[in-house]
Amino acid sequence: MGYDVLMTADSTSRWAEAMREMGSRLEEMPGEEGYPAYLGARLHDSTSVPDVPRSLNGGQGSVSIVGAVSPAGGASTSPSLRTH
Repeated sequence: MGYDVLMTADSTSRWAEAMREMGSRLEEMPGEEGYPAYLGARLHDSTSVPDVPRSLNGGQGSVSIVGAVSPAGGASTSPSLRTH
């Protein structure tokens, strides 16, 4: 059928923070900034597409992945976003 797919990952940074919290509770050895050492590999595994998607009838599709990143600590204001 050749579908084009858009996958959105809302708040990738909050997912990483949750992994940091779980790693801490499981007493795993932390990596940089307290995140699990395997965070990069998990992020890659969840966003990588190994090949061009093909349907059973031979049509070629596409997969686009967009990840949103929240500010650290969940702060919703930023000096660059303020209006004067």
